[in-house]
Amino acid sequence: MPKHHSVSLFSLLLMIACGWFTGCQSMISSGGLMQREVAKPLITDHQLRVMVNEFVVYSARRIELRADEILAETNDVAIRKNALLWKINGIAACFQAGSRHDPLGAFIDVWVLNRQMLKLAESPNGNTLFGPYQSKLTEEYLAFDDRLQDIKKTVSSDIPIAEKIVNEFANEFPLTGLYFDREPIASRYIEEIQSPSTELLQVVANLDSNIDDLRKLTILYAEHLPKQARWEAELMLLDVSQSFVLRRPLQDFSTITDAVTRIADTTQLVPQLVECERRILGEMVSAERQVTLQEFEQMRRNTVLQLETERSIVLDAVRQERETILASLRDERIAVTDEFSKKVTEALQATDTITQKRSHELVLQAPKVIDHFFWRATQFSLLVICLVGVLAVLYVHKKTNSSTISRVPEASSHRNTQFPRVYEDQQNRAA
Repeated sequence: MPKHHSVSLFSLLLMIACGWFTGCQSMISSGGLMQREVAKPLITDHQLRVMVNEFVVYSARRIELRADEILAETNDVAIRKNALLWKINGIAACFQAGSRHDPLGAFIDVWVLNRQMLKLAESPNGNTLFGPYQSKLTEEYLAFDDRLQDIKKTVSSDIPIAEKIVNEFANEFPLTGLYFDREPIASRYIEEIQSPSTELLQVVANLDSNIDDLRKLTILYAEHLPKQARWEAELMLLDVSQSFVLRRPLQDFSTITDAVTRIADTTQLVPQLVECERRILGEMVSAERQVTLQEFEQMRRNTVLQLETERSIVLDAVRQERETILASLRDERIAVTDEFSKKVTEALQATDTITQKRSHELVLQAPKVIDHFFWRATQFSLLVICLVGVLAVLYVHKKTNSSTISRVPEASSHRNTQFPRVYEDQQNRAA
């Protein structure tokens, strides 16, 4: 290859490599919703994700602290139940809002949740949930709102999509209770919060960081799961204590306690009566305890039975779906196999037809080829015989000429030898 051709090829490969590398870098560095909606972001997606995770953990700890303070200071059943609901559902809702895939979407959802809870605390229906401790709820959510405003300023001085969604959604869909039954934000603002199209290299480049951020948030939420279970148990016990089924046994326990107190004053005077009454009361307490335990056991059995029924229903549905999918795949495989066999059979038939046609043509052409071969062989044999005859004639002629030439000198030499002898004889006779 010439030298200038090799140089041109190297230059072309170098330009292609540079273009590919530049394209990869541009696709990898492309961001998500924040880079599309914020004109001049001051931080990256990863930094915003870290700030959102820290805020979620901070808000969960503050909610737990305030709820524990209310539980420690009051004996009102309604307020205690609301405090437990606030801890259980508020922390779970905050972690759910912060676990969105896009960091800016998670920040907007957390902000909407905080604004909805603030409006609930200030609404006529919500300002009586915690009685004299209502100010603690309002103060916490005002402090949360200030922190979210600081995060927004850290991201950019102006985020129109965040402010629009937070204000409109919080006003149109306020919370109605501490169960945090929220309207899905994506169903109302899907066009505003849709993520831009993502290339394969961008997904691969951001996959590690996204999984790592979500894994950290999941680990942080896993630390609250034991607490969530304990709070759920406390709420269940609080509800059970207020149920009609256990109210009568609890009243009986209170009555028994009062009776024991009155009897204690007469124990010194009537020991036998005290012993009899103690035995009767013990039996009564034991009977009531057995009834209560039986009711709890029956409730547990019903719950387990219901869970087993639901699990069997779900397993049956999954099994039916699996069988349907397998049957569909089997039918498709059989159809594809039949089609492939049909195509192969057609191809083999076409091949056999072509082979038979070629064989028939060869059979028809074979006599002509053999005749032509023998004719050429005969011509070649005659040519070889002619050449051999010519060569033989030439060889005989050459040999005859050579023998004639050799005889002539012998005769001349013979004559030369005979003449001196005649001369000598003549001389002898003359002498």
